[in-house]
Amino acid sequence: MKIKKSYIIGGVVIALAMAMAMYSFQSTLTSYVTVSEAKASNRPVQVAGIVVKGTDRYDLNSNNLLFTLREDGGDEMKVEYDGPRP
Repeated sequence: MKIKKSYIIGGVVIALAMAMAMYSFQSTLTSYVTVSEAKASNRPVQVAGIVVKGTDRYDLNSNNLLFTLREDGGDEMKVEYDGPRP
C-alpha cells in the first residue's frame, strides 16, 4: 500500500513540475509582429525585417544599439536594443 501511495505522490509532483515548466515557457514566448503592430504596442516585441544600410549606431559604453528596420511591405521603424550587440 505504501508503494502505491508513493507512486501517486511522485506522479503528482512530476505533473505539477511539468505544468509549471510549460507555463513558464509559454510566458516567455514573444511572437513576431508587423511594424504597425509594434508601433501601437507598449511592450517589447519582435519585428521581422531588414536593417536599413547605414542606420545602425552602437554605443559600447551603454550597450545600446539604434537602427532603422524595414519590413517586406516597405514600412520602417526606428529600433532601440539594449544589450550586447547581436
